[in-house]
Amino acid sequence: MPTIVFVHGIGVRDEAYPGIWPHLRAGLQRIHPGMPIEFCFWGGEHGARLADATAPEPGDRRAELWAATFEDPVWALVALLERAAQVPAPVPTPDRIPYGVRLRERLIELADTADVLADRELDAHLPAAVEDLLAMPVTNDCLSRAEALGVELPVALSQALVVLTVMRVGGDQPPVLAPGTLDRLHDVLSTALGGRPMARFSWLWTLAARLLRPPARAALYPMSWSMALGREPLLRRVTPYLGDVLVYLSRGDAIRDEIVRAVEAQTGPVHLIAHSLGGIACFDLLAHGRLPAVRTLVTVGTQIAYLHQIDALPGLRRDGVLPTLPEWVNVYDRQDALSFPAQPAFGSAVRDERLDSGLPFPLAHQAYFRNERFYRLLADVVE
Repeated sequence: MPTIVFVHGIGVRDEAYPGIWPHLRAGLQRIHPGMPIEFCFWGGEHGARLADATAPEPGDRRAELWAATFEDPVWALVALLERAAQVPAPVPTPDRIPYGVRLRERLIELADTADVLADRELDAHLPAAVEDLLAMPVTNDCLSRAEALGVELPVALSQALVVLTVMRVGGDQPPVLAPGTLDRLHDVLSTALGGRPMARFSWLWTLAARLLRPPARAALYPMSWSMALGREPLLRRVTPYLGDVLVYLSRGDAIRDEIVRAVEAQTGPVHLIAHSLGGIACFDLLAHGRLPAVRTLVTVGTQIAYLHQIDALPGLRRDGVLPTLPEWVNVYDRQDALSFPAQPAFGSAVRDERLDSGLPFPLAHQAYFRNERFYRLLADVVE
């Protein structure tokens, strides 16, 4: 009787593999009662792990603030409005010009001043950036609540104005600036508006306010926030995933040998089901003729075609001759960013089966094994 061998993908460090293995085993037993099913668990011994000595220093906190602002120039203004909404607005004094009116006038004065930033190209774009900023509803909302927002408002306005000016210079690709330029520009503009320089800016409060009460229109880079707190926790989370790919592409022999041992331990023909990186490893072995007992290969959510198209597939160069393969079915989901149809790259050597789960990525990458349509497909392929 044939045996089904399942090869997992990246990030698996538990031989019970609760995310997929129990569902796959139960589904296969429904369609093929009594057929032996084996799990090739290579992640425990050969998966990537971060050495304890690796402890990168935290990133530059002001650089992370600028990263967030290039993603959304007015996120700090949105955060300020959220805070202002939680406190009563101060009563305006009738005998003086409202703070918001004065700030608006100062912004217009900046646009009319020829040499503000001491940079000819940036100064040329500053008037249009001021116009863009004043045209934004959030800016006008902030100016109308200026008394409640206080001295933080010119700081946040200057932060947005720096980025809007720089983005006008470079378009979709901002120019490369000398170190410290963004901070210097901010200090110039903030001082002109009556605010504080960047060195005294309460960046931590603003980041925290932005994360705790995220407005729909603002988007702070998750990567930037993690880097601001320190890279080591982030690296420990991503290493089992990204690290497995790097380990395999640099020295994948140990992973491939583990799969060979799992297949050769079976006494008869083998149906090989492989997920994600596991599918790449199985393809590489079959391309080198190392798994003669395999009757069927089912790859699920894999990147074989992508690696082949960029000539990074270890088992076959892009201009190489495709060897004879067993029956190969490739299952992919259009919402799974890590899955690719294989027929455009490999032609009749493979049959693509699209299995859309309706779930977003990354949930779609694991959803195949809880989809009853997947087992109906396997019932026709694995016999």
